[in-house]
Amino acid sequence: MLPSSAVRARIAASLLGAVAAVTLPPSAAAQVPAGTTFGGGAIAGPGKTLGRPGDREVALRTSADGTAARVRAVSVVRCGRRLAEVSGVRTVAVAADGTFAVRVRVRAGRFTHRIDIAGTIAGQRATGTMTAAVLRRGRRMCGRTGRWRAIVPPEFPSEGDDTSPTWAGVVRQRGAAEPLGVMVRTLDSPELARVVLGMQIRCRRAASHYVTHYTSPAFYGVGEFEVTDRFVLRTARTVEHVRTKVTAFAVSVGFTGTVRSASVVRSRRTGRVVDRCGTGRVTWAAAPS
Repeated sequence: MLPSSAVRARIAASLLGAVAAVTLPPSAAAQVPAGTTFGGGAIAGPGKTLGRPGDREVALRTSADGTAARVRAVSVVRCGRRLAEVSGVRTVAVAADGTFAVRVRVRAGRFTHRIDIAGTIAGQRATGTMTAAVLRRGRRMCGRTGRWRAIVPPEFPSEGDDTSPTWAGVVRQRGAAEPLGVMVRTLDSPELARVVLGMQIRCRRAASHYVTHYTSPAFYGVGEFEVTDRFVLRTARTVEHVRTKVTAFAVSVGFTGTVRSASVVRSRRTGRVVDRCGTGRVTWAAAPS
């Protein structure tokens, strides 16, 4: 079972605004757009299982001068009979040729999550490798290594391989400080897809936090799909009822859509509402990766 931050996120709309034109600083190479958000990651093969080992969300936002990037990386790995979501965020220097590399460590209770991520930014595309591992007392318990790719989706996706099984793009959420990515995989069956996307959850009382959403929607109509997931999260003190809806429709060569998640948190002892959380309306767009 995924940890609560991933379970919480487990599971047509207008296109995202146009990607702003960028000016390259003299200190950066031409392949590093400044002030630009890339999104994507990787997505495991066919199947309805949510949060599969091999799923990754990667998003990065380059600085105003193109010499640094804020990187958010998430990976699902198998640890014995359980699945673990390893995640981290870090600002990293970007070399003049567009390359970067960084190690991120995050404490997770008795464990440490470690991510080693490296990549190259070239124009409107970034690619690289990521190793995610879970450590206990400094010893590696489990991990997974794989490749990732992220893109700046065009305003009107009209070029590329429209038979591609994977699509990458960005999530646009008002007020979200971290870059957020999305991956879509269309399966062998034309009736199903798999979606991995990031979003920020805001609560009235608890601190806001970022999650990755895993879901398997069904297509309906022509190139459209949607799914509504309902699930319950239980802790020692609270019970949280979550409802998350993801929609999308095809636009030329690509997808655009929305996601909205809302939850009610109640005390297990009294049954009273102690908090309400949600995302508001979030939009996303993806193109062939």
